[in-house]
Amino acid sequence: MQGYAGTCAALRDADLRGETGAIRLRTLVVVGAEDGSTPPELVRETAGMLPNARFEIIAGAAHLPMIEQPEPLIGLMTHYFTEVGYV
Repeated sequence: MQGYAGTCAALRDADLRGETGAIRLRTLVVVGAEDGSTPPELVRETAGMLPNARFEIIAGAAHLPMIEQPEPLIGLMTHYFTEVGYV
């Protein structure tokens, strides 16, 4: 329990906004439409700091779209991997 609480505190206190813009790679940024931990507008703002980001919202998902809506996420990832030449 202490490890989890410590991890949560580290995430809460981390402010990496200054470093985010240094990421130059094409980036897929995905959020669940109902995510209460990292709300879509916060994730959209973060994606806006990345010069080569594509932002996507998955309907019907909260914080764990890979579990809650795996098919839409797989579709987005497959398209992204094809787009950047990984497939």
